[in-house]
Amino acid sequence: MTDASPVDRRLDAAVAGAIATSAAAPHSTLRRDIGLWTVFLALDTGTQIAFKAGSGALAGVDFGAAWLDRFAATPAIWVGIAGYVLAFVLWIAILQGSELTRAFTLQGVTFATVPVGGWLFFGEHISLERAAGIALIIGGVTLISRRRRGT
Repeated sequence: MTDASPVDRRLDAAVAGAIATSAAAPHSTLRRDIGLWTVFLALDTGTQIAFKAGSGALAGVDFGAAWLDRFAATPAIWVGIAGYVLAFVLWIAILQGSELTRAFTLQGVTFATVPVGGWLFFGEHISLERAAGIALIIGGVTLISRRRRGT
């Protein structure tokens, strides 16, 4: 078995530190959860923005060897892949301290953050109907994810 790379060791230390901090200081669990969710949503949104930015380099190329070559040579796509990997690690950390039903529902916030990112970075239009749909999704996420007294 080979030694872990420096990146793997740093990632392991960061995740272990977050878990140890959570276990050692229960009063800071809310702050930890908010931090994890904030970073997760930023990564998840940023990943979609990176993929969209990278997709422009693939325009007009049919799927095949040339497409794969261009795909592999597009930095924004690699940023997106790295974002997915980091988001996956954070997702596992989130699931350690959350109910799956609540955590999965909170992921729905990206239905608001990604369109806003599309508007900010690519000038995409958010119609009144789409904005209303986003508002309904956020309202639903809020209702479903609320903690009831005693839970």
